[in-house]
Amino acid sequence: MKIRYAKKSEKEMAIKFWKDSFKDSEEQIKFYFDNIYSEKNYLLLEDNSKIVSSLHENDYIFNFNNKSIKSKYIVGVSSDIAMRNKGYMSKLLILSLIHISEPTRQAEI
Repeated sequence: MKIRYAKKSEKEMAIKFWKDSFKDSEEQIKFYFDNIYSEKNYLLLEDNSKIVSSLHENDYIFNFNNKSIKSKYIVGVSSDIAMRNKGYMSKLLILSLIHISEPTRQAEI
């Protein structure tokens, strides 16, 4: 099992995983992957070199009390239907939340 961020060359793989996981229209998928998606924010879990779970950590800026706070929001949370209930997504979410709250900390799961 390996957790990592996607490589630049893996965008098509990310699109396929999204299509297999969600019922979004082609137009919605195209918009997301053309305008929002970034491989540096696509966290995935591989098992035997196959993606079994993934999520997207999209950048977001909160405006609070006249201050801008850089943060992220999590979207596109999905696991391969045949690989569910094995705790893979829990591992991804924990690592993602650690990275979001402490971006300089390198966490291992």
